[in-house]
Amino acid sequence: MSSSQPTDAQEQPLKSYRGNCHCGAFIFTLLVPKITTVESCNCSICRKKGYLWLIPDTTKGHKFEVVKDEGKLTEYVTGPKGTKHKFCEVCGTGVYAVCEKEREEPGKEGQGVLVNVRAVQELKIWDLEVKEFDGKSIPPPYHPTPFDGPEPTAEVENGVVYHGSCHCGAVKVAVKTQGPLDKTYKERVMDCNCSICQRGGYIWI
Repeated sequence: MSSSQPTDAQEQPLKSYRGNCHCGAFIFTLLVPKITTVESCNCSICRKKGYLWLIPDTTKGHKFEVVKDEGKLTEYVTGPKGTKHKFCEVCGTGVYAVCEKEREEPGKEGQGVLVNVRAVQELKIWDLEVKEFDGKSIPPPYHPTPFDGPEPTAEVENGVVYHGSCHCGAVKVAVKTQGPLDKTYKERVMDCNCSICQRGGYIWI
């Protein structure tokens, strides 16, 4: 995953942003050029969490700094590089991730931070340019936990059953919809920009 800011970002003035998990247990500041472009990864964890990533470039003076930490962040480690996804155990907001930097150049070894801009305050998510990153193609492939719970019993015309789960498989769900969840689906699908839905990246049916 590459930097999500324009290539001439080093010539742009830096702007200070403030962000937080929804309950406010974790607060951070971000010093980067004006946020106009972010990255959306289609890997299994990013797709489930709805992350929109920004990668601060410390070689250009970008900064990610913690302002308040009540010790409520927990982490979930996944991916071939053991990426540590940090999220609040109280409100569930995914705030940032820590991963090994890509070793494209000498001296780049170490760890890098990816910030989920959904947690940034007063940022209009729907106005951002979203670039796609094909993280799904990076091995090893993700294998979801097989569903072993009860199936929906409701009588639904043209019903289609979908199975889902959290990434680790500890929580599983089955839902029956009226028709497939594709462009032909006629019921309501909602992307809400309220404070909790924006941070969670939720898409509701």
